[in-house]
Amino acid sequence: MPAYNAEKYIKQAINSILNQSFKDFELIIVNDGSTDNTHQLISSFTDKRIKYYQNEGNKGLAFVRNRLIQLANYPYIAFLDSDDIAEPNRLEVEYNLLKNSNDLDFVSSSVVVQTENGKQDFNALKFDYNSSKLKINLLFFNPIVTSTVMFKKTILPTEVFREDYPPCEDYDLWTRILLNNNGKILPDYLATYRSYNTSISHRKEKEARENRNKIIVNQLEYYFPNQFSKEEEQIHLSLVEFSLKNKIDDLPELQKWITKLIELNATFQHFDKAILKQVLYERILKKLLRLNDYNFTVYKTLTQFKKQLQPTTTLELKKKEFAILAFSLLHKQIVSL
Repeated sequence: MPAYNAEKYIKQAINSILNQSFKDFELIIVNDGSTDNTHQLISSFTDKRIKYYQNEGNKGLAFVRNRLIQLANYPYIAFLDSDDIAEPNRLEVEYNLLKNSNDLDFVSSSVVVQTENGKQDFNALKFDYNSSKLKINLLFFNPIVTSTVMFKKTILPTEVFREDYPPCEDYDLWTRILLNNNGKILPDYLATYRSYNTSISHRKEKEARENRNKIIVNQLEYYFPNQFSKEEEQIHLSLVEFSLKNKIDDLPELQKWITKLIELNATFQHFDKAILKQVLYERILKKLLRLNDYNFTVYKTLTQFKKQLQPTTTLELKKKEFAILAFSLLHKQIVSL
């Protein structure tokens, strides 16, 4: 557990670990130069499973997490941020999964997102991803909440949390771990994740976006080395960042990239073909719902994608398809999606 000026929530976070149904663990806490009452609150606990350390000054989150890993003595490592809350069965569920599965090395879970005013969202970070689905989705975004992660210590790369990817050091590490290891995200809610406007991800939004994009391109380069151009990188990233100004004129290049990506996967065989096509179709729908303008070419392009990718269409996807049809016929976006 990394801690920096965490007096508001850290007591609840610590108690959520001490009260786990699984009892055989050590809780390592590193205080990263806090200037509030974090030290006093941590020191008030007498549970012998707590191992408490302090940094001289503020070193940053990547440094602290690396130090925590170095201090860990057990073969399994789990994280909980000092403002989040673990469900009582979290460690037991994850430990049993890893211990009893030879082909599973990494596990995380869905979370309840809680705002500062106490409002809870059960849908924003709910996932049910096997290893294949997880690896493909990592090509577009980070669905892994650090406060739910547990993994076998033996799978760690030489470089762990890299300080040149702030504040996405965790995303960077998870992608590198999962290049050659199997992981999954459970649909179970095993933690509550606090989201508030003063968090690092909000305060460093531009830097986070830039480093997220670097991590995505790093993955493309690993899976398909020297097989794509800078222009194709940008097309791929347009399926990541939907706030970009997407234009109808960009659709032919998007079609070319989707075709090329499928062909590259057929050659290198990194991903399950059907899951890749499904994920691509879902990303395309989101992009087509955020175009600057519409004409019937948009819906025509969608039908071509659907024929090529042959996705399984849920009710939610059908609603999006219908919205794109309506926008295309009326030449404008009639609702905000």
